[in-house]
Amino acid sequence: MITVKEAVFNLLRKHGLTTVFGNPGSTEMAFLSDWPSDFEYISGLHEGSVLAMADGYARATRKPAVVVLHTAAGTGNAMGSLVNAYAAKCPLIIIAGQQSRSLIKAEPILSNTNSSQLTQPYIKFSYEPARAQDVPDAIARAIHTASLLPQGPAFISVPQDDWDKEVDDSRNAELIGNRKVSGRFAPNPESLELVIKQLSEAKNPLLIVGDSVDAMDATAEAITFAEAYRIPVMMGPMPSRWAFPSDHKYFRGVLPSGVRTLAEKLTGYDFVLSIGTSVFRYMEDIPGQFIPDGTNFTAVVDDPAEAARASFGHAIVADPGITLQQLIAKIPVISRAEPQHTQPVAPLKEELSAPFSPAAVFEVIRKSVPTGTAFVNESTSNVFPFWQHAPLVVPGGYYFPGAGGLGFGLSGAVGVQMAHPERPVVAVIGDGAAHYGITGLWTAAQYNVPVTWIIMRNGTYGALNNLEGLMHLKNIPGLDLPHLESTEIAKGYGVRAIKVNTLKELADELRNIGEDRFNRKPLLIEIPVTTTSPY
Repeated sequence: MITVKEAVFNLLRKHGLTTVFGNPGSTEMAFLSDWPSDFEYISGLHEGSVLAMADGYARATRKPAVVVLHTAAGTGNAMGSLVNAYAAKCPLIIIAGQQSRSLIKAEPILSNTNSSQLTQPYIKFSYEPARAQDVPDAIARAIHTASLLPQGPAFISVPQDDWDKEVDDSRNAELIGNRKVSGRFAPNPESLELVIKQLSEAKNPLLIVGDSVDAMDATAEAITFAEAYRIPVMMGPMPSRWAFPSDHKYFRGVLPSGVRTLAEKLTGYDFVLSIGTSVFRYMEDIPGQFIPDGTNFTAVVDDPAEAARASFGHAIVADPGITLQQLIAKIPVISRAEPQHTQPVAPLKEELSAPFSPAAVFEVIRKSVPTGTAFVNESTSNVFPFWQHAPLVVPGGYYFPGAGGLGFGLSGAVGVQMAHPERPVVAVIGDGAAHYGITGLWTAAQYNVPVTWIIMRNGTYGALNNLEGLMHLKNIPGLDLPHLESTEIAKGYGVRAIKVNTLKELADELRNIGEDRFNRKPLLIEIPVTTTSPY
């Protein structure tokens, strides 16, 4: 016979899930004791930061990541990060500690009352097994549920005295561990043929791609499809991943996130095919007609709920990557001309003194970082110039908080870098946003994770200032952020931190990332910037 804990570690091994993120608490100590030498435990100082790291790691590896949280209080600390992970369709396996079974009925300190309800509705599967012997099976179910489309987090609450109990049958535990579940699925043939017919007949079609294309590692297929069908490409609104190279001649930018402003961008297209993005991730309340008259619209999404709630068009529930493969395999004769090239971004005027425009900072980043750099962005007031200027050209090269909530960026970048230690990771973070996940600096220092953070210091919640004008509001308190000394805090956590006051200093530091890539260490750079508004 083997213990529950041994069975769970065997299960995690078989799925290749040997990196575990956590912040240790008393209700998890039985699980953490005698930690296996072939597992790596990544410790953080706060559960929100820990879950954000796991979010970045899972998205970058395109595999589930394991997070251990401390009963109800720790799960509560992590809820903001969980909301982001759920919206990003990030496959997380969350194992939360629980009080001993003999005490739970009295609702003692450190108990998790109604544990399966705490993470609702931002969870795919949430469960506390009725018996200790059922824990391995429950965690196996969580792994499969998180991995199946649409991907997302799963939560298992485990009483602390379960881990050392024996399973009922060692052979059954082995069978549970060996179980495989496959869930990628193609569109139905009739819908596929209709899409091909509409693409063939369209005079001026448009392809919209989104997060799930990158999540399924299907960027190459998106490029092949666009070139074969001679179709321009846009990204869906507020992407949390990047699915098409920004320097491709067919790329036309990112759709805005207001109803009317988005529809205006679709004007003139007679057929729009959207693949791998929700229809649509609106943010600004800008009323209008959903799509222009005369525009036929079809969306391919991997989530039945997304298909059901789409306000217009024809929705097909299918794997975005497989759909692109099948469309490529059936390319008809296309008679229309290539899309016209768009004008490049206008050159920026030279800026000699601080504070600098965000666009000028991003242009320096574009020219200075090594090829293949991955970016994490949580400078939410500056996403528009970032999309214009940053070199978003490689798969798995861009990450943004899934629900738009602050707290992912600084720590999420640590997870992205751990997933790909050979690849430079640059995180562009607002000076206010940084402090939602500031404890991620400690983890980076302790594990020597060589992220480069660029803190955009403008002394305010810039995104809210922008919305204040858009919403015709005024005199909102709490938007100014004086006396945020991110560099001093970073030094306190053991991270090298500097302030730069010229664009040349920034460029020199970024070039060092590539020149000294084998000896890189975590680095935080603060630069003063102006506030900008896209509205």
